[in-house]
Order: sequence, then C-alpha cells, then structure tokens
Amino acid sequence: MILEKGHQVANWLIILVIGICLLTLSGYYFLRLFNYLGSDSSTGPIFIESFVIPVIPMLLGAYCLYMSLKTGTRLRVTYGDNKSKHFPLANVQKEGQIDSLVQVLEESSSFSTIFKNGL
Repeated sequence: MILEKGHQVANWLIILVIGICLLTLSGYYFLRLFNYLGSDSSTGPIFIESFVIPVIPMLLGAYCLYMSLKTGTRLRVTYGDNKSKHFPLANVQKEGQIDSLVQVLEESSSFSTIFKNGL
C-alpha cells in the first residue's frame, strides 16, 4: 500500500486526448466561422447557432483537460499478481485527515508497510 501523488482519474491519458481533440475541433470551427465572416462573399443570414455550436465542445474539452491534468494524493493498493487499484484521497486531504489515515493503516495488523512518497 502506497500513499502517493498522482492523477485523480483513471485513464487520464485518454481523457487528455479527447479534451485536446475537442478543443482542436472547436478552434477549427471558430476559425472557419471567422474566415466566413471576414470574407466579402458572405451572403445571407448568420444564425446564432453557428456561434453557439463550437462553444459546447470547447467547454467540454476544457473540462476534460482540467480533469485529466488534476493531481492529488491517492492510495495505491497492490494485490494478487501485480494488480493495483488507485483510490483518490482528495476529500481526506481537504479535511486534513491524511495523518490520521496513515496512523490507522500503520496500526492495522493486516498491512505491512506504508510509504509516504512526496507528501
């Protein structure tokens, strides 16, 4: 069992790639829209939806970037054939109870060693 700093979500790399793709798509759509508005050949009405449509992927992409890059304290439990699970401890850290958690885990007879890496 190891207390460490790390990513708070599983599959953070996939979420990061999705966020970058959404932001790229939104940026491309904005560039095409502004290019259309700046050209002299733009005729006909321009609907408000054409401005709102790229905002949704932009906000979703920004949220994906934020969540994928968010780091904090987590508990890594290794079991079986080198399998491990990660449990984010953001709420425990906000309440200032990391030391209490470490003390409880150290006193438990079923756990052998706890490392505090970078905390």
